[in-house]
Amino acid sequence: MSVSGMGAGHQVDTEDGPVLQRGRNVLLREIAPSDLHTLTQIWTSPELMANMASDVRTPEECAAVVAQALADARQRPRRSYRMAVVRCRDDAVIGTIAVDVERNLSAACYGANLTADAQRQRAGHEGFHLLCGFVFEELGLHRLSMAALVGNTTVEKILTSAGAGRVGTIREYAFKNGRWWDFTLFSLLDHEWRARRDELAHTFSQA
Repeated sequence: MSVSGMGAGHQVDTEDGPVLQRGRNVLLREIAPSDLHTLTQIWTSPELMANMASDVRTPEECAAVVAQALADARQRPRRSYRMAVVRCRDDAVIGTIAVDVERNLSAACYGANLTADAQRQRAGHEGFHLLCGFVFEELGLHRLSMAALVGNTTVEKILTSAGAGRVGTIREYAFKNGRWWDFTLFSLLDHEWRARRDELAHTFSQA
């Protein structure tokens, strides 16, 4: 089975929630109430939120985001998926990633956060690869868009390694820390990702 072989149509229920995509080193599953403590540590960290469009959250705001994720999971038809990124070897939550379904068989990825250790272990590369598998193979969509803070080379490498291309700059996209910030817009098409899928899956299987 390929890295992205476990899809929404083959969910595996765990104590924490259904697994949407399973890779060699990480998996994506539905957020569960028990994730609140770990996600609060991430979302209230100035360091981990530095490159995000949103500000550092309060504990109350973190609880509201988790509650909204649980509510979104019950919606039919469903258009919002906020998922926990979990390390396979110990079932530890190491981050989160979200995607909204939009018009014209498109989706937008946002809210990708990982712990510092997970970033150093390149979990973001595999996590985004799994997200692409979910968007293109399980949801059957055609285009995925993402935005990254201008100068965030770590995220740019993750996106371009999956086949995404730069579309342009969104000027003054986010206001935080007393100023406006520009973001780079990226876009990835289903056939562009499929052209890299097997190569990426092999890379992660060797990690």
